[in-house]
Amino acid sequence: MSRKRRQMLTFLAGALAVASFFILSSIAVVWANGLRFNPETKRFEQTVVVAVESKQEYIGVSLYLNGELIAREVPYQKRGVLPGNYEVLLQKEGFQDWRQRFELSAAEVGLIKDFRLVAVHPKGTIVEDFEMTVEPYFDTGLSLSESGELLDYNALVSRFVTQPTQARRFGPGYIYQIRDEIRLFFPEGPQDYLIYNLAEEMPARIMLRASSWEILIEEGGVVHKLELDKPQI
Repeated sequence: MSRKRRQMLTFLAGALAVASFFILSSIAVVWANGLRFNPETKRFEQTVVVAVESKQEYIGVSLYLNGELIAREVPYQKRGVLPGNYEVLLQKEGFQDWRQRFELSAAEVGLIKDFRLVAVHPKGTIVEDFEMTVEPYFDTGLSLSESGELLDYNALVSRFVTQPTQARRFGPGYIYQIRDEIRLFFPEGPQDYLIYNLAEEMPARIMLRASSWEILIEEGGVVHKLELDKPQI
C-alpha cells in the first residue's frame, strides 16, 4: 500500500471517528433533554409525560391513551410522548369510567391525581339500630351563587342549571343532591356520577365517611349504607 493511500485511509478513519463522536454526542443530548423527532413539524421537540397517580393500587384496570391500551394497572407513567392533545380513559368492570383530557405543551406533565374508582352500582346494605346525626346541608365555606355556581370559599367548583339542595365535601370531590338524585362530583376531569336515587325530592339526611368511602342515607326511618368502591353483587 502506497504512503499516499495510507494517509488517505488514516484521514478517512479520523474523519469518521469525529463524525461518530458528534452524532453520538447529539443523540446523548437529545436523550438527556427528553427530545423526540416530530414527523409532523420535522424537528426535535421536548417530550411530555402522562401520569396517573393513586393512593390505591388498581389491578385489572384498563388505561387508554387516545384510544390505545397502554397499561393494565395504576399508578402509571408514560414518558417520551410528543406535545399535543390527549385523552386518558380508565376503565374497570363494574366501575364508572374516568375520562380526562389534556392539552400538553413541551415539557408539561398531564397528571391525574387523587384518582378513585366509583362503582356503577355501589354495594348497599341496611344498617339496623343506627341513629343519624343532624348535619348541615352545606359544609362550612360551601355556598351557591344566584347564577347556580357552587363555590368553595369563593373558588368555583361547578355550575348547575338546577341548584343543589345540599352539597358536602367528600375526599377530593363533593357529594350533592339535585331533586331525587344523590351525585358525586370530582373537579378533576371533571367527573360526575349518579350514586343513589331517592324516593322523593326532599333534602335527604346524609352522613359521609370519606376515609372508608362510605355514605349513609336515611329514608323513611331506614338507614342505607353505600360503599362506593365496592360493586353490588
